[in-house]
Parts: sequence; C-alpha cells; structure tokens
Amino acid sequence: MSIAKGSVPTPVTENPSAALYVTVRPEASKFPIGAKRVAMGDLPGFPAEVLLGQGDLYPEVQEAGGDVCSGPFVVSARLDGDGDANTRGEDDLVGRGSAPGCGSRGSVELQGRGAFGKLVTRKR
Repeated sequence: MSIAKGSVPTPVTENPSAALYVTVRPEASKFPIGAKRVAMGDLPGFPAEVLLGQGDLYPEVQEAGGDVCSGPFVVSARLDGDGDANTRGEDDLVGRGSAPGCGSRGSVELQGRGAFGKLVTRKR
C-alpha cells in the first residue's frame, strides 16, 4: 500500500510521537479486518510503502480462518499527531483508498480534515 502525503502543510509530522495508522476492510463490510501502526521514525518519508500482512489481521479474523483475500478492500490511513490511536486531532491527516485484493497495490493520499472533521475533533 502506498501512502502519500498530500500538499497540506502540517506540524503533525514534526512530532516524534506521531504515527501512521492503516486499516483495511472488505469493501462489502463496515468492519475492519486488520490494522498496522507505523511510528514516524520508522517511515523514510512520503510517499511511504506500508505492507499489511497476515500478522496484521485482527486475532478474531485469524481464528475464523476463511478467505480474507477476496477483495476489493477499502484502505484508510491516518497520520496521528500524538501517536495515540484513541485520540483524534483536528490537525491529523486522513485518507482513504482501495486495493483490488491481497497482494495488490493500492494508494491513499493523506489530506487535512475538512471543516466538519475539524469541528468534531476540536479540543474543547
């Protein structure tokens, strides 16, 4: 999966705690089947290549077995400023893309949140 940072200036990438979160779900489902966290220090820069493998599948998906490779998939990515998956910052970069199936390449371009996204993530 190729992750590109759009042309959005942001201080989030200057924070050493920042992390890139990537989730994948079948297009026909609203439930993700796997995720990966990559610390900013482990990224060579952007665009970045992120590979999600068998070890990145959620345990319940691994236990259920079956064919998880039948795509297409929706791939979401978030460059999180504080590195905490449980928080959402108005300056986090977000993006969504698709991949046709396992072993295939997809791409996600990260952009700043829109007006609504900034409104609901603003610290009060």
